[in-house]
Amino acid sequence: MVAFADRVHALHGPVPLHTHVICDHYTVPKTASSEVMEYSRFLDDVDVVFTKKHLEKTPLEDVPAEPSELLDRNRYQRSSRRALAACLVDIGEAKEARLGEVMARISNTCDKRGILLKPFFDDAAADDHSAKLYGHVTAPQFKQVLNVKVGIRVSDSEAQLLAEKFHHEDLTELVNYIAFSAMVDPHLGAFEEMVQ
Repeated sequence: MVAFADRVHALHGPVPLHTHVICDHYTVPKTASSEVMEYSRFLDDVDVVFTKKHLEKTPLEDVPAEPSELLDRNRYQRSSRRALAACLVDIGEAKEARLGEVMARISNTCDKRGILLKPFFDDAAADDHSAKLYGHVTAPQFKQVLNVKVGIRVSDSEAQLLAEKFHHEDLTELVNYIAFSAMVDPHLGAFEEMVQ
């Protein structure tokens, strides 16, 4: 049990209480003075939740479809709308006008190139040095994605203006890239027109 909790701690930081509960549930006495965790039973129980066991041996076996309540297909649209609503921060009339110009330029570039910015930000958010808060990157990461990874040049003042508008409500050093991307990324209809 202790070894499993130590591994979780090494990978993810402090071990939450529910991890200790799981460890306690799958711990069995090995000897009078030591305990072990039945890791294979733990993995079996996890596998059964999501699929049937031993599908690698019988790949043609019918598997029931996932319950619809497990996969909410509209979750990203809802989170984007909530993020947009949260970004209705008033930054002043002059800054809003300047922000509109910057956003129009970025949106126009995305339209012309036929690219979505969100995947680039997703990649940056998955980096080991990121804040690990879903949908958010640090202000320097935000600027780096635009300037380096995507090739859309933004000045320091423009990046600061974007960060001010799309900052996280509690952690102002983080930028909400989902809300930003939702405003500048081309709509899927544009890509469908390109294919036809």
